[in-house]
Amino acid sequence: MSLNYLNQQKKLTELESGGFQRRGIWNEKDPFINGISNDSKSIRTGYIFFAISGSQKHGAEFAVDAINRGAILIITDPEGNNILQKNKIVVPIMMVSNPRQKLAEYAARWTGIQPKTQIAVTGTNGKTSVCHFVYQIWQLCGYRLYAMILL
Repeated sequence: MSLNYLNQQKKLTELESGGFQRRGIWNEKDPFINGISNDSKSIRTGYIFFAISGSQKHGAEFAVDAINRGAILIITDPEGNNILQKNKIVVPIMMVSNPRQKLAEYAARWTGIQPKTQIAVTGTNGKTSVCHFVYQIWQLCGYRLYAMILL
């Protein structure tokens, strides 16, 4: 997931309300943020990189790549912080208990207005069909909608 709309910038205080531990070297307490991502390959200058534990590797293992691409802040959990310390990462680090939740909060604050109704379809078979059926039904009912279907 990567968010940056029309080169918009936000100050960190516009995204963060508190409840984290500062690690690393913070030269600026409230930097301008150009975007957010949990994929090191989509990081650009001024982005926040969310180092999240995955099924096979921890995102903190990709921190060097994110920094080389322009990440100015890494948000991670205690496990990720340990990995960053072992790799001697010195950029600002925000340690939180649940970086997935923090990513969701930042994404909501980054994009602004959220739809009143959202749905998600999970399962083994039929997800795409269900999404298309719901889309068509809601469209016929006159709802304004947007569908994002990830396979």
